[in-house]
Amino acid sequence: DSIFTGDVEKIRQLSDERPRLLQQSIDSDGNTALGLALLLNEVDVIRTLLQLGSDPNVANAFDGNHPLVILAKLRVEENSKTPLL
Repeated sequence: DSIFTGDVEKIRQLSDERPRLLQQSIDSDGNTALGLALLLNEVDVIRTLLQLGSDPNVANAFDGNHPLVILAKLRVEENSKTPLL
């Protein structure tokens, strides 16, 4: 919920209370908090999660994508919408 709203203070609090939550799947697609934040383009949340120790190498449980792969796919999709000329 705090990822969707960009509530970094709540994310910090949850990380203090449950540090392993940063590396676990948190949605039905098996995304970690970092993977979900990337999909939602929550830049402040992404930055906060990385500062708190979220591992960008943890793959999601659904299709095995890592946050860095998700980011690369999003960039390709974004660039494909831009006309070449």
